[in-house]
Amino acid sequence: RRILSKQGYGVDTASTAEEALVALPEKPFDLVLTDLQMPGMDGLELLDELKRRSPQTPVVMITAHAMTETVIQALRRGVSDFVTKPYKPDELLIIVERETSQRKQVELGDVAEAPAVLGRQLSPRQLDEIDRILAELRAETAARCVLMVEGTGHVIDAKGVIEDINISALAALVAGDFAATAGIASLIGEGASFRLNYHEGAKYSVYSAQVTSDVFLLIIFGQEVKSGMVLYSAKQAFPTLQKLIEQAPTA
Repeated sequence: RRILSKQGYGVDTASTAEEALVALPEKPFDLVLTDLQMPGMDGLELLDELKRRSPQTPVVMITAHAMTETVIQALRRGVSDFVTKPYKPDELLIIVERETSQRKQVELGDVAEAPAVLGRQLSPRQLDEIDRILAELRAETAARCVLMVEGTGHVIDAKGVIEDINISALAALVAGDFAATAGIASLIGEGASFRLNYHEGAKYSVYSAQVTSDVFLLIIFGQEVKSGMVLYSAKQAFPTLQKLIEQAPTA
């Protein structure tokens, strides 16, 4: 309450899931922030009931264990994103601000005017599917953040914490990186540039995948995460993301 109230949010709190469900019909909420493990009704049970009563209300879950089957199940059942304990106030605020902004866009009907991606118009359904895939990717890989961006720097969707990152510069560098690898690919007999690049750092590493000619998937994760798991998850998600972009009608 203290963290969010200082930023101008109106906040109601409940000590149990049962208490939260009593408060829900009294007024509309832009977001529900809940713990996963709680006495009595747990976070998953609360999530199911929240989605039954108010399917459009975003739910952000707080958990001590990001890369677990329980968190992945929560994402598949409708959680918009999650915050891993211990978390910094800025991390919580970034996720809350993004999810509440998306909710307001839905209420104002802005989603009907979905953004054009390289001349293609993404539908609300396609945007929801991209959002779900990115959220699941983040849970499966325990990534710091997962983004889908255009080479121009436009963020199509993001999950997790984007902190102190110049997205425009990052997108341009990633696009240039894939252009450079096209030459390497041709020298070893590949018909096209590599679809996946990996850069390992001392603190964070980055997997980048070329979804279409100028749309990229970025996964930024810490050194405690196994790179093989990130690679596997990225490859599993890649075909669906590519299909969603390519099937979008021309704007």
